[in-house]
Amino acid sequence: MNDAGKAALWQQMYVELKKSSKADGERKERELAMMEQEAALKQQEVALKQQEVAHLRAEVRCLLDQLASSRAMVEQLRLEKLGSPMSTS
Repeated sequence: MNDAGKAALWQQMYVELKKSSKADGERKERELAMMEQEAALKQQEVALKQQEVAHLRAEVRCLLDQLASSRAMVEQLRLEKLGSPMSTS
């Protein structure tokens, strides 16, 4: 192969490599965009879970308050019954 043939071959290889590199770069950009979208979705999921946790914590606090109130009423009734003159126990 003469020098002109070698130069043409090298030129062709360079063009193919450049096309391949461009395609790889575009593919990687698409992959990165998809990963960024996935990350945004995960952040939204985390925010929703945090809201759910906050709601459940508030619900638990409410239930604990109700339990404490019920216990106080039961204790008050028990003390009233013990202090009642009609108590036979």
